[in-house]
Amino acid sequence: MEARSGPSVGSGGAPSGDPLDAFAVGGGGPAQKGVQGIVKCGPGEIYEAVRSVMRVNSNQLNHCYQTAIKANEGLRGTWDASFVVQKDGTTAAVKAKGAGVSDPGLEACIVRQIERWSFPQLCEATPIETPLRFGL
Repeated sequence: MEARSGPSVGSGGAPSGDPLDAFAVGGGGPAQKGVQGIVKCGPGEIYEAVRSVMRVNSNQLNHCYQTAIKANEGLRGTWDASFVVQKDGTTAAVKAKGAGVSDPGLEACIVRQIERWSFPQLCEATPIETPLRFGL
């Protein structure tokens, strides 16, 4: 059986070794002091906070893919994930959709995993969009 790579998030071209080299972050502003510490407000702070949480949790998405290829060995492609990081660090409106390929089980697993992620507090709800590449 051929080795399969885990999720890679990028903007195109060759697969990236860093699963988080590109994603879109909305919102941002100056940092503020929150009840549980510094609240992430600036675009750079938000980007780094999201990148860190996604990096720590990328193995969960890889597990989703590894489970899916047991049923469909040829499964590979890009899935678009989108979600909103709420001010309290929870996620909402989580969606995953294949770009030219579809696997309902993989998509449901991606959504379940992202729904469980916890981010630092933010000044405002922040939409996130990211491509996830599996097996490429």
